[in-house]
Amino acid sequence: MALGLSSSCGTLTAISCILTFISTIFHAIAFGTRRWIISKETSPFVSIGFHEACFDNCHDPYCPASGSLEVVYSGCTWFWNWYFQEIWNWLLADWLMMCRNLSIVNVPLIAITFIVLAIATAMAFTGRYSVEEDGMKKDKCLQVLFLIIAFMLLVAAILCMVVMTTFYTNGFQRDWMPMPEKNGFGFSFWLEFVASVLLVVAFICTLFAFVIKTMWLYGDKDPRYSEDMMLGSRSVGTPSVPTPLGAALATLSHQTV
Repeated sequence: MALGLSSSCGTLTAISCILTFISTIFHAIAFGTRRWIISKETSPFVSIGFHEACFDNCHDPYCPASGSLEVVYSGCTWFWNWYFQEIWNWLLADWLMMCRNLSIVNVPLIAITFIVLAIATAMAFTGRYSVEEDGMKKDKCLQVLFLIIAFMLLVAAILCMVVMTTFYTNGFQRDWMPMPEKNGFGFSFWLEFVASVLLVVAFICTLFAFVIKTMWLYGDKDPRYSEDMMLGSRSVGTPSVPTPLGAALATLSHQTV
């Protein structure tokens, strides 16, 4: 039973590690691309992300620029290019900048969580059969580590959900991108959605690993583990080989009795 719990713990952390790695890639791609909201039909607006916006012959009133029809925006340009100076206040909405900042925070958070989780996964597999005192300390360390990782995964998932919810509620307002009825979510948004789902599943797996590790530490152990721990001279699964002297002493003791 105990060995089965330990094996399940390692499997869960491995699954969580793989899911977190995929989430890291998906979130990084979503953050770096400009396809969060796209135009699905002919429109002055083309697409926008966290760094660039794309327009097609966009002018006032669709792209407000001091009320002048002579100022036209076309092509894809970085937000802070002077080309967009006249429409900064309109283009760089507060909610968009909040989403961008949260995504910036989430990039290293997910990456660091993956690295720590990979280390914890390696420790979980290498320490599966450890029953000595050092092994017990290692298991307790893993228990705390799983709880910390689960918290980091939960925070990362919540940040992703906040970004997506904010985009969903504000991205199609009529006072922002022109002709919102022709716009829709691009692949960047859906990559973020998949990343958030994977992070939630990874959180659940890691939380279960924490519970299993707790059961492993404080639950009933197989009697064989207790015997080996008292001997303190060999690990579980290592058969004892009696020496000739030991066999002779055992025979003598039986004869004496």
